Amino acid sequence: MKPPEIIYVVNRTLQLVGAVERKFAHEAGLCHLTVLLLAARREDEKIAVQVRSPKKRTFPNALDIFGGHCAVGAEVASAFIGNSATLETIVAETAIREATEELRLVDSTGCPIVVTADQLHLLGVIGEFEMDSVANREKSSLFALGIPAGATLHPMDEQDGQHEPVRHEFLSLEELLAIHRAGQRQIADGLDRVLRRASASDEFTHSLSEFISHVASIV
Repeated sequence: MKPPEIIYVVNRTLQLVGAVERKFAHEAGLCHLTVLLLAARREDEKIAVQVRSPKKRTFPNALDIFGGHCAVGAEVASAFIGNSATLETIVAETAIREATEELRLVDSTGCPIVVTADQLHLLGVIGEFEMDSVANREKSSLFALGIPAGATLHPMDEQDGQHEPVRHEFLSLEELLAIHRAGQRQIADGLDRVLRRASASDEFTHSLSEFISHVASIV
């Protein structure tokens, strides 16, 4: 049996206050950290979005961006050799892990691509994209990265101990905004938070578009 995932808990001012089982954090309404990933293709700047499994308990079949919870992991080991696990390192290491494990990028020769810190770029500040509902209280950090030309995604998701391929599509920011405004498809809360911000602010939309262009152009 897979051990439970232990995630970090924070207060409203983003101070680390502990770590608990992920299931308990949601049941008890504890505020926790997550990362969201905007992965853009260099060829056309389109964003990789997943189609959530119909087996998901929340937002089945909905469009979403990739990402995940900030779980206790490698940064704890680093603390034992004299380095403190800061909020910045926890969020950054989660982004690296999720980008590598969730996207499962493979280059044109078939070799896996290990995402590194210099390929990820924080958009805004840590915890800026907040969800505050009874069922889910989280502060999400948004990262962007460019998908190398010729690379492909092979995302997988774990459901009840089994790994299954994740359906995904590539859509431009303009296409995503049009879908969001028209209510054409169900959108999960992670992507919804980003698109709501973009729909409410032309300045944010412009900044987001420029940021995607920037990361997509990095060699």
